[in-house]
Amino acid sequence: LGLPPEVLRGFALLARTAGLLGHIAEERRQPIADQVYRTVEDNTQYIEPEPP
Repeated sequence: LGLPPEVLRGFALLARTAGLLGHIAEERRQPIADQVYRTVEDNTQYIEPEPP
């Protein structure tokens, strides 16, 4: 494309920002974070670390 690397980095940043905003909008419409957290908590077996 003949664009300077600084400009291309800007495009990458814009794309990542747009993706993040999309994830935030989706979470606001259909919250799932709490359900994921509870599922992990309910199905995780914690093991005490061995003493040194």
